[in-house]
Amino acid sequence: MEKTRHTSVWLFSSLLASAVIDGKAQGTFDALIPITPITGGVLSAYPLGYVNNGIGWTFTPNQDLVVTAISSSASQVIFWQGTNQVLASYAYPSAHDTLQPVSALFLSANQNYAVSTRNTDGLSSTVFHFGSPNGTDNLPLISVSPYLTGFGSFQVSVDGQWTAYPADNANYIFIGPNFQFQVVPEPRSMTLLIFGLGFMSYAIKRKRR
Repeated sequence: MEKTRHTSVWLFSSLLASAVIDGKAQGTFDALIPITPITGGVLSAYPLGYVNNGIGWTFTPNQDLVVTAISSSASQVIFWQGTNQVLASYAYPSAHDTLQPVSALFLSANQNYAVSTRNTDGLSSTVFHFGSPNGTDNLPLISVSPYLTGFGSFQVSVDGQWTAYPADNANYIFIGPNFQFQVVPEPRSMTLLIFGLGFMSYAIKRKRR
């Protein structure tokens, strides 16, 4: 029985380590990733644009995500379910391209979302840097995280109307809003942990008989 107990403890420890390592391996990721080198934390290699009201972009996570930080070129960042229901709104007092931690926001895999930015008054022009995922118009490159699909750039009116901007909006990326996220570990890790707890409990009960 002593050997059984030692074996069960070793198995449980291994399963617990596997679950923890799997969770940590997910890491933290940027949604938009400038490829052209950035000087001094400023997107100086990327041209500037501006629009009245706000700008944003659509995306669909291919895994469950938790948003942990934001950056923006304007004073308010809004996350949307689709493009018509506000999920969360964050004030952004920092300088552009400075990450600001936010309360965790869970986003489900295979659901359509959007994120936008605008100035709090909703009226003054929003300035932003822009590039392209594929070098359209010889623009500097910006990569979209492989955890996100369905990307498209939009102009967002004061009353929340989303309009593709420009028409071929998948070829242009606006670094107005950006965010960091963590990938939620797959259920496999939790299943292993629960199985390990059950097995250890069973082994201990057998030993006490």
